This record gives sequence, C-alpha cells and structure tokens, in this order.
Amino acid sequence: MSDAEALREAIANCDREPIHTPGCVQTYGALIATDPQLETVLFASGTTGDHLGRPADGLLGTPVRSLLDIETLHNLRNALSRTTAQSQREIIGNRSFAGCLCELSVHAKGDRAIVEFLPHPEDAERITAPLARTRTMLAQAVGCDDVQEILEYATHQLRGLTGHDRVKAYRFLPDGAGEVVAEARTPKVEAYLGLRFPASDIPPRARELYASTPIRVIADVDAADAPLLSVREAAAPLDLSLAMLRGTSPVHLRYMKNMGVRSTLTLPIVVNGEMWGLFAAHHMTPMRPNPTMLTTAELVGQMLSMIIQHAIQRRQERHLQNAIGIATKLVAVDDSELSVSAYWERSSKVLAQSIPCDGLLYCVGRQQQAFGHCPEPAARRAIQELTRSAEGKVSFFDDLPARLPDVRLGDTAGALAITLREHPRIELLFVRRAVDRQVRWAGEPNKGLERTERGFEINPRNSFAQYNQSLVGRCDEWTGDDLDVARTLQFVLSEAVDTQEKLKDTRHRLGFLVRELNHRVRNILTLVQSLARQSREGVTSIESYTEALEQRIVALAGAHNLLTGDEMRGTSLDRITALELRPYQKAEGHRVTLVGPKVVLRADVVPVIALVLHELTSNAAKYGALSTPVGHVLLEWREQNRGLHLRWQESDGPPVEPPPREGFGRSIIENAIPFEFDGTAELTFAPAGVTAAFWLPAPLFETEVDEPLAEATPDEETPREEQPRPIDGTTRRALVVEDNFVIAQELRQALARLGFDTVDTASNTKRALRQIDKHQYSFCLLDIDLNGETSHDVAKKLTQLQIQFCFITGYGSEGYKICEGFDVTVLTKPISLSELQALLPNGDG
Repeated sequence: MSDAEALREAIANCDREPIHTPGCVQTYGALIATDPQLETVLFASGTTGDHLGRPADGLLGTPVRSLLDIETLHNLRNALSRTTAQSQREIIGNRSFAGCLCELSVHAKGDRAIVEFLPHPEDAERITAPLARTRTMLAQAVGCDDVQEILEYATHQLRGLTGHDRVKAYRFLPDGAGEVVAEARTPKVEAYLGLRFPASDIPPRARELYASTPIRVIADVDAADAPLLSVREAAAPLDLSLAMLRGTSPVHLRYMKNMGVRSTLTLPIVVNGEMWGLFAAHHMTPMRPNPTMLTTAELVGQMLSMIIQHAIQRRQERHLQNAIGIATKLVAVDDSELSVSAYWERSSKVLAQSIPCDGLLYCVGRQQQAFGHCPEPAARRAIQELTRSAEGKVSFFDDLPARLPDVRLGDTAGALAITLREHPRIELLFVRRAVDRQVRWAGEPNKGLERTERGFEINPRNSFAQYNQSLVGRCDEWTGDDLDVARTLQFVLSEAVDTQEKLKDTRHRLGFLVRELNHRVRNILTLVQSLARQSREGVTSIESYTEALEQRIVALAGAHNLLTGDEMRGTSLDRITALELRPYQKAEGHRVTLVGPKVVLRADVVPVIALVLHELTSNAAKYGALSTPVGHVLLEWREQNRGLHLRWQESDGPPVEPPPREGFGRSIIENAIPFEFDGTAELTFAPAGVTAAFWLPAPLFETEVDEPLAEATPDEETPREEQPRPIDGTTRRALVVEDNFVIAQELRQALARLGFDTVDTASNTKRALRQIDKHQYSFCLLDIDLNGETSHDVAKKLTQLQIQFCFITGYGSEGYKICEGFDVTVLTKPISLSELQALLPNGDG
C-alpha cells in the first residue's frame, strides 16, 4: 500500500469513530435523556450523583418529576416546542440541586429530550461580567467591513471573555488545510500566527460535527469521561452532537496533550451553512467552565459567523459589480457566433487586478485573446485539457510542472480556469509563473501512521514547532478570495452569455418577422395592383370601376383583419361568410341560410375564400337572388371525399342566363381555388338560380372531429391534367410560377401584352416541373416563396435546360440569399411592365 493510500485509510478510520455517540460525558456537569414528553429518565450520566445528589442507577426509569419541579418541567416542555430545539441548546435558567447552583438547558435529538446541568463556580462575580463585554464586542464588530480586521478584533475580545491563554482564528484554505490568520495570547505560550495545519487535523466527519455544533468545550484533557448509563442495555446509542458535555475522542486528546494544551473551547465560523473556519481557545491548565460564559461565548460565536458572512457577502457584492462591468464588455455577439469583444484590452487589465496573475487567456471557440505572460500554444492546449476535466467548476492548480511533466511549460506553474457548463467553448484562463516559496506549518505536516487491528490510523504528531516547507516549481497559491472572485465571474459571465444569446436569438427572430412582414406587404401591394388592373375589364364607367375595386379591397382587408385578430393562426369559415353576408342575414325574410360544422381555415386560404365569397355575393346582389326582396341564398359545407365541400345555391331570384363573356370576378370564382390549393370549383348558371360548388383538400382546414382527416384527394369533379401541346417552333410561350391566383393572372396578362402567344401558370413546384416537361418555354417568372416551399428546384431545372428566367419575390433583398448560385435577375414585388420588358429575350415584346 502506498503512503497516499495508507493516509486515506487512516482518515477513513478516523471518520468512522463515533464522535457524536461516544457513550460517555465529561465530568464537569450532569446529563439525563428522556422521552419527548419528559416523562421518564431513559439515560443518565455517571456524574448525576456528584452534581444532582441522585446517583444514575437510582434515576434510570424514574419519573422526571421526581428530579425536577413542576415549573421547571413546564419551562422545559415549552422550550422543546420551539423549532430551534433541534439545532441548539435552549437555556432554561438556574436551579439548585443538593446545594449546587446549576444552569439547565434542553435540546432534542431524534426521539430523545436531553437535559444538561452545568454547575456554576463558587465565584459568582464573573456570572454577569460577560454580558456587558459581549454587547460592546458585537457593536464594534458589526461596524467593521474587513474580514481580517473582524478576526483580529474578535480573537482579542474572546480571550478577554473566556480567560483562555490563547485564542486563534483558524481559516480553511481551498485545499482543506487551515491557517492561523489572527491570534491573541499570553506571552507564556508560543505563537501560532501564520502557521498552517494539514487538512487531516480535522477530518471531514469532525468538520461536519463542528458545523452543526455552536460550541465545543473540553474542560480537562486529563480527566476520564464518565459513562452514560441507559435504562435498557440494548438501547441505541444516544446522539450527543449538541450536548455541551459530550465525551471526548482519544485521538483528539492525544493531539491536545502533544500541543501542551489542557483545556479548549471551540466556536465554528459557519458561512452559508459550511465551515469557513473556527475560533479555538486554548488553556494550559484545566478550566472548569462558567455556564454563563459558555452561553455568552456560544451567542458570540453565532453572531460573529453572521457578521463575517455579511462582510464576505458585501465583498462579494463588490466583486459582483466589478464582474458585471467586465462580463458585459467581455461578451459580444455577432450574427454568426459569440465573438471576442473589442473591449479585451481594457477588460484584461481589470481581470488581472481582480485575480492577480501574470497572464490571461480568453477563449471563445477557436478565437483567443492573450494578455501578459502566456505559455506556448501546445502548453495552452495541455493546460486547457487539464482544467476542463472540472466539468463547469472553477478549477485551479499551482503545480502544473508536476501534473504535466511531459509538457514544455516554460516558467508557467499555475492556472485557474473559469469554464461555463452551458457554454463549454468559452473559457477564461488565469496563469501564474513559478516562484520559490515557503509554507510554515505547525509541526511537520506528514503525520506518522501506525498500523492497528483496524488498519492504518493517524498518530498525532509530537511536535508543533514551526516547520518550514520549501516549494519549488509552484506558483503563488490561489487564495479563497481568488476563488470567490472566480466563482462570481463565472456566474456573471454565464448570465451575460445567456442574455446575449437570447438577444441574438431575439434579433434573428425579429429580423425574420420583419422579412416576413415585408414579404406579406409586398404581396398585398402586388395583389392590390393586380386587382386594380383586372377590375377594369368589362366596366363601362369610372364609377363602376371604382366601386368594384373598392369592394374587392374591402373584402381583402376584412379577411386580413380576421387573421390579425387571430394572430395569423387561421380563422373560422362562419366569420369569413359574415364579412359579406351579414347585411342579408339581418334582413327580414331570412335571405341567407348558413349550414355546416365548425371549420377553421388555414391562414393562407382565408383571403382567397373571402374574395370568392365576395364575388358570389356581389353578383347575387347585382343580378341574382339577393337583387330581389324574396330571393334566398343557401351556403352549406360539409366534409366530403376527404376534404371540405362548399355549395352556394341561389333561389327565388330573377331568371338566370349565362353571361355573354367571362369577367374577372367569374375568373376568381372558377379558378382561384383550383389554382392555389389543388381544389375544385364549378359554377352553374341554371334558370332557377346560380349554383357554385367547391372542394378544398383536408390540410387546408380543421374541423371539430375526433379523428384527423385522411390525406386529401380531389373528387371525380377534379379537372384532368392538361395534355401536352405540340411544339410548332414559332409559338412564343412563357410560364408564371406564382402561388397567388390574382397575382398570377396579372403576370400572365402582362406577359401576353408583351407579345407571348401562350402564358401558362403554376402554383407550386410540382406543377411547374410537370409544365416544363410538357412544353417548350422561352421565358419563365419564378416566385421564390411558394406557400412554404421555394422555387429552387424549378430554377435548377430551367438552368439545366438553358431556359431564361428571373426570380420575383416579396422578401426584398432577402430573396437574393434564398436562391444564391443562380446568375439571374431578381425582381421585387410589385413588378412593373417596363421591368418585365427589359428582361425579355430579343424579339419578345
């Protein structure tokens, strides 16, 4: 077994010692334990006869009221009802037993109530003196903002309060060792100020017990402990963690004797629930403790812990403010990834002052910024690999040459790394050079070990004289203050990165929304432009043209208002029908009947349905059923053939005759739904009234049904695919790929005016590719965005066939990014006739 393994075994054996259940008590007082209701004595110390006049064997199993009066029992039970009784002793007051004045205290441990009796010394003058001293001490400590100054002041005041020969303030270091950082002593005892004690002097189990015990007293290291007797031999050991009289550890007694100490008092310094350090008072002769002094010292210890914690928190708040200032300048965001900030030069100097170092390295992915002394790249990588094993914790090393013997480190010996668990590509590395330094120990730190039946055990060192250890190839130590600053920086840096990432994400989302809004606005403008041009067909006056255009724009605007109110999630069919038919629904005679289930149409479907219903309603009001007082319109819809079937039926109106020509409104009714959504539309001019039937595929709507609709397929009325036309070599043919029917019609007419004999249209990529396979085109217009897909594949096909084309888009400049790689023109909606003419091949137009 190696020395390190033997030491680990010895510490483990030390931790297994039942120091919280020793089964004995010190002899300067007495103790009993009862049931929670304080009815029966279950445990009694062997000292009850000396201090209470009742031997332990005569107390076990007897009622507690035989020892304590009713008033005292009442006070004890009240004290046990407090929640603090589980974590500290509750002081009851003084009572006399067999002519001895004792201070009574009670606390609870598990299902036992533990009552302690601490006799007062015959000299009563010091009973009240500690109280006045405490008031002054705490008042001055509260006003101090420096932890070291508090410790120095507290050690002197505690020595005056307790009367011990030496009081030292002992602070734990990051590696678990401790250092005496403040001391008050009489000249007859040796000084320990500045000396260190190895971590094994206070094993982990003992530290846990110290952290939960407000005060620990050993009155006489030479006195044998008294046994703790139980009413039942097989009773579970009594937990004496909080008991003032708790028995002693043989190893600890040997340790104290080797130091020349005969009496001790220890007050833990607990910060944020963990052991930060302790006040240790030593006396060179046995000291029978004064109960009032002990109670006062316990209170002072708890208050000093709070004062020190508050001072540390104030210091950390200052660190936090500095760290916030650094982090907000150190972290920057561009459109690609987190980048090294331009404020590095200024921030690096502040960082080097916050955590003293010789060099500094800031890594963001592959980007690095250095300040001061930094090792070569190969050494940097080795150090980073070592520090990253900490998995997001602040890691630090002062002995890199020993840990990385095969790496050329130069004079670099130490590193402290701040990494972010959520952002592993970000790291802040503080570097220190090697220095020759000495550490002063209280005795040689490598304790001797002895082999026993239980294995290796610690043999307390015999000498505590100063021992100087020379350290070569190490840097200055990373202190607790350094680690506090580092952890604060880690927290703030992580928060800053999270915030910046959220800002970047928000900025990208806002950019997308702006582009999408720009796209929608341009499409609307193009749609309005197309409506304006095509509404001119067939009109005989400016008034009729203005009226038709205004009504169509109002219908379109109403549909968009519905979508905006529903946050572009779609809207119900009955709300769309109300836009046009509400005036007739309210009229006398029930002019309109609506029949159908609750249907919500997809957002992109709503404007088209609104325009179709507008054209039907407008024609019915001018020429059909709604033009007479008795006419009636039935609009019904239902699920049919895995889609939504709508039927418009007019009745009781004037006799119907087919119109002599096909106007723009009729074109919308018959072609918009088939063109944009692969649906069907049929318009019939029967003498009894106009009838229109439409079918929409299932993905375009949702109904309140239990099961989703199957994939939509057109019914038997779906128009068959157009057959290929022969190519005669003289026909000029163009293709418009655009998902909006009105805009597609406008572009088709524009190309026709520019001289194309035939202009085909397609609303999606699949249809466009089929058209290109069947026909020979000389020019094509491609809308980049086709209802959720792009025309990239169409452009690729046209490029292979060497057919001239151009892109059109509502996204503005963003459209260029979508179809990069094609050396063609991109036109932004709305498009003018002159723009198109400038692009056409020679001879066209």
